[in-house]
Parts: sequence; structure tokens; C-alpha cells
Amino acid sequence: MSLYRRLLDLIRPYWVKLAFAMICMIFVSLLTAAQAFLVKPALDDVFLKNIEKMILLLLIANVDVFIHNRLFNQA
Repeated sequence: MSLYRRLLDLIRPYWVKLAFAMICMIFVSLLTAAQAFLVKPALDDVFLKNIEKMILLLLIANVDVFIHNRLFNQA
């Protein structure tokens, strides 16, 4: 218990700065969460609306690789 008492005695002159730092940390964490929340619709728009196009492009790329391997890897 005396250890905590000594720590509180050391912190006492700086409690305003410590409280301000904690409030700033909470503010920054809220802004980080808000940033992720605001970016979500843009990412959903890019990836979810174009999923059919992306699947088609992946299939075309796989077919192209398959044809390339069949043509150039024959002995």
C-alpha cells in the first residue's frame, strides 16, 4: 500500500496533464474508429459492387495461364 501512496504523491503535481493526456488518447481512438467507419462505404462500393467483374477477370486470367502453360510447356 505504501508503494501506491508514493506513486500517488509523485503524480499529484501532474494530475492535470495526466488527465488531459488521457482525454486526448480517448479522442484519438474515437477518431481512428470514425475513420474506419467512414471508409467502409467506399470500400464496399469498390469491392462488393464489382465482385462479378472481379470474378470474371480472375477466371479469364486463370484460363490465360492454363493456355500459356499448355502451349509453352510442351516437350
